[in-house]
Amino acid sequence: MKLVLSLCCVTLAIVFHPVAPKNETASFRTINIFQREFGYSHFDSMAITTSEDLNAFLEETSDRGWNNRQEFVDALRNAKIDFNQEALVLLRHTEGSGSVQVSFETPLLKDKTLLCEIRGEPLRGAGTADMAYYCFALAVSKSLVNQVQLNEVSGTMAVRPPSTILLSTTERQPLKINRKNPHLEIVQS
Repeated sequence: MKLVLSLCCVTLAIVFHPVAPKNETASFRTINIFQREFGYSHFDSMAITTSEDLNAFLEETSDRGWNNRQEFVDALRNAKIDFNQEALVLLRHTEGSGSVQVSFETPLLKDKTLLCEIRGEPLRGAGTADMAYYCFALAVSKSLVNQVQLNEVSGTMAVRPPSTILLSTTERQPLKINRKNPHLEIVQS
């Protein structure tokens, strides 16, 4: 009798165990990078679809100011992205104040579009006037996702209104590297 009762309990646990839809969990994986880094000011949100483009991106951003570039590069390399099956998606966000809490919401898959949201929320109390640069990295399945939609909501609306960016995960696109950093330009009189 104990054996029958044990088997019933195990069967019920298997039947009622919550399982995420297979395509939701397999559509992307998060790459663990620092969320805030000055070096992120050197590029815009982009989808990198080939290893050649990843190498070009890393080369183009190598001689610019970073707090800790090597950890960023190591995280991308250690993710072992298979560009035959995945695209590297870098989702960028800038806040006009370091006293804004930035969060990356869990992406949702709708049809073949991965919906992502980065949201800034002002913290209570005194603010800072420093620029804060954020990035979130995903390896996205090319067979399950053909585009990523990024919705950004700034915590300091004075910087910019909410925006939406669409990135293709299947078509090769030019790298979106900022040639000049407007925050570092010297004004001559």
